[in-house]
Amino acid sequence: RAARRRRAAAPQAEAAWMGEISREAQQKQTMSVLVAEMQSSLRHVEKALDEYFRDPKQLQQIKDIPASLHQVGGALAILDYDDALQAVSHTQALVKSFLEQEPEAETQADLLALQQNVAQNVGALSFFIETLQSQPDTIKKKFSFDTEAKVLRSNLLESQASKELLPATT
Repeated sequence: RAARRRRAAAPQAEAAWMGEISREAQQKQTMSVLVAEMQSSLRHVEKALDEYFRDPKQLQQIKDIPASLHQVGGALAILDYDDALQAVSHTQALVKSFLEQEPEAETQADLLALQQNVAQNVGALSFFIETLQSQPDTIKKKFSFDTEAKVLRSNLLESQASKELLPATT
C-alpha cells in the first residue's frame, strides 16, 4: 500500500512543479511584453522631446507625450514601482507646462534647467526599464526618486561601491 501511495503522490508533486514552472514562464513573458511596451513609449517620448528642444515653438512635437507617459506610469503603478512612477508624474507635469507655455521658469536658464530635468528623468526611466528586464527582484533598491531635485537616480554605482568596501569574509 505504501508503494501505491508514493506512486500516486509522485504525479501530484510533478504536476505542482510543472504548474510553478508554467507560472514563472508566464510572468517572465508578461514582464517582457510590459517592458517592450514601456521602452517603445519612451523611445517615442525621447524622439519628440529631442525635436521640441531643438525648436521649442513646435509644440505639436510634444502633444502626445503626456499620453505616452500616462501609459508608462500605468504599467509602473501596476508593478508597484513608486519611485519610477514619481519620476513619470513629475516629467508629465513639466511637459504639460511646456504645452501650456507656462513652465515655472523666469529666465532662459531656468527653462533650460527644466528641459534638462525632463531629459534626465526620461533617460533614467529608460535605464530603469532596461534594468527591470534583467534584474526585476532588486530594482527597487537600485533606483530612487530624489524629491528635492525631482530626478530619478540610479543607485547602481553606490551599491557596487559598498560591496567593494565591505571586508572579505572567509
